[in-house]
Amino acid sequence: MSKPVITCHKDESLSAAAKRLWDHDCGCVVVVDDYGRVTGMLTDRDICMATYTQGKAPGELAVRDAMAKRVCSCHATDSIKQALNRMRRVQVRRLPVVDAENFPIGVLSLNTLIRYTKAGHACFESELLDALAEISQPRGTTLREAPAAPPSPWQAAMLL
Repeated sequence: MSKPVITCHKDESLSAAAKRLWDHDCGCVVVVDDYGRVTGMLTDRDICMATYTQGKAPGELAVRDAMAKRVCSCHATDSIKQALNRMRRVQVRRLPVVDAENFPIGVLSLNTLIRYTKAGHACFESELLDALAEISQPRGTTLREAPAAPPSPWQAAMLL
């Protein structure tokens, strides 16, 4: 997991959250309540879509207006495969890692898992690829339901 966990408060402006994303070179922040417990997740895409759909500047909107309120998390004691299966099931690329009281202690992302595997620490490349394929499906479809696309020129070249 990535540590330290980057957080923001649900009442902060989207501008403040975007600055935090920029300053820490990350794509998401864990949203916390007044007690510091996880209450949501906010991505750079969430910020863009909220400003677009609501027709307001990021400084005019609060994090709570754009964050994902249904948060799926994992614990530091969960196995990587358990966390990856959770990501697949709910189609997310990042999970906050929480302690027993729901305080954030890190973030587990597909990017982190890929770097971890590439460094030789784990050997489950096919599970990562399968998870990425499932997570990337449009919501409401499965890999079996998705239409088969013809191979791109790059893919065709790789098959030769």
